Amino acid sequence: GTVTAHFADGSSATGDVLVGADGGASKVRGQYLPEAGRIDTGIVGIAGKYLLTKENRDRLDPMLLRSPMLIMPPRVYGMFCAPHELDAPTDLLAAGIGGNEGSGPGLNLDNTRSYAFWAFAARREAFDPRYGKIEALGGEQLREIVLDKIADWSPALRFLVAESAVDTVNAIPILSATPVKPWPATNVTLL
Repeated sequence: GTVTAHFADGSSATGDVLVGADGGASKVRGQYLPEAGRIDTGIVGIAGKYLLTKENRDRLDPMLLRSPMLIMPPRVYGMFCAPHELDAPTDLLAAGIGGNEGSGPGLNLDNTRSYAFWAFAARREAFDPRYGKIEALGGEQLREIVLDKIADWSPALRFLVAESAVDTVNAIPILSATPVKPWPATNVTLL
């Protein structure tokens, strides 16, 4: 009737149900449905964040703050942009306060401050082979690669990429799940 999860730090937790919602490389999935593999699609995404401090917000084109947008040029790549706005009292936002100050360690995974997100995606072969494995490059080089690819695009998009915190720029391969047959219902499941 119960299930116990054991964590890397040596701790554990017991409950009635365990929902494996721990991402594409799920440890729960690996144990529960080892046949549910992942395949590389051949597409690589390069993404970054532009912090929305009061000063930065004023420098960014307002169209990038309205809603998510998808840019699909007549080429072998595309881009997605979206604002990530946090609710904060109006008086704090007006003062430029609200957890948005500066960059810092861990900003790449930080969802406590408002930011504009961008992601550029292309098939691996669309990138210059002299770069080698795109996923192994650092943020500064990845940002330069995207700026090179979007050199003739809107100045607002180029500004967004160029001014993004380099420690937020990373590349990840786009993976897809292999089909799996329905599995029996138990007190462990996957999301």
